[in-house]
Amino acid sequence: MESLKYIADHSAESKNFLPNHKLNQKITNSQRGLWAEKVVRDFLIQKKWHIISERKKYKFGEIDLVAQFKDRILLIEVKSLHNEWMSFERIQQKQMTRLKNNYLYLASSEFRDFKTELFACFVNSKKNIEWISLI
Repeated sequence: MESLKYIADHSAESKNFLPNHKLNQKITNSQRGLWAEKVVRDFLIQKKWHIISERKKYKFGEIDLVAQFKDRILLIEVKSLHNEWMSFERIQQKQMTRLKNNYLYLASSEFRDFKTELFACFVNSKKNIEWISLI
């Protein structure tokens, strides 16, 4: 990816935070997370990346998205943001350890023939994606 920050294109979906959200309906954290993962997935597909897996359990836990483009593999943890000042507080130390252990394991085994990278993607309600390298 050309730089660490990308702005995802606005789709033709509803202007609400979630496509099927009604104003009087409460949005769950799970729905927000799925929506954010879809924003990142759609962005990667638009940029010609191949999605290898979504929300797949690996040896040390789940990875939200794994994508490939040529000889590069991205391991991605996706977080939705409603308060951008708290972005790094969204990944707890235990989760960071799990992500790094998965990265080290996969980079030396399943994806050893690729340049493997670990990112956190923070997605706000305007579909802006902030890419942060975790390695």
